[in-house]
Amino acid sequence: MIIYGLDWCYEAGDDCYHLGYLTRQHWSSPHLIVRSYNSAGTLPDQHLDCSAQIAALDARTPGYFFVIDNQLH
Repeated sequence: MIIYGLDWCYEAGDDCYHLGYLTRQHWSSPHLIVRSYNSAGTLPDQHLDCSAQIAALDARTPGYFFVIDNQLH
């Protein structure tokens, strides 16, 4: 489930793309999980950047501590 108020995370290259989203194990957990939804090809650094979504969360709750866990598959 995508966190309320956020959108998909998307990156693409010449011969690859990666689509994912931010979620949490529990609604009150500070641990944000970057989950892969679909991909093709290989991203150069194998890291899906959801920085825009993280910035939106930070703007809603300034100073809240987030831990990012990339769970790409």
